[in-house]
Amino acid sequence: MLKSKKALEMANIKIERAKELFESGFYEESIVSSYTGMFHSARALLFKDGITEGNHACVVAYLAEHCGQSIGRDRINWLDTYILERHESFYGMESTSMKQTTL
Repeated sequence: MLKSKKALEMANIKIERAKELFESGFYEESIVSSYTGMFHSARALLFKDGITEGNHACVVAYLAEHCGQSIGRDRINWLDTYILERHESFYGMESTSMKQTTL
């Protein structure tokens, strides 16, 4: 339970940071911080169930299989989408703009 609580605390910190970054015009950095917040929230659910993730895709798969009805498939889809956005922000060769996306 302690790991789950710590993951939620980190999630809140990252989401607040994402909002600050977005409002300051740092859109790509906001993507990374948003995703990190979502990922830590997802990890909290896994930790609550006694599971430690193997990788980011495994987190999405676990949530889809075990939590889809309780947290909603749309939230799982957002997490999955942000995995790709985060990857593009880190490793992509083109600039990403979130001006049309809200946090």
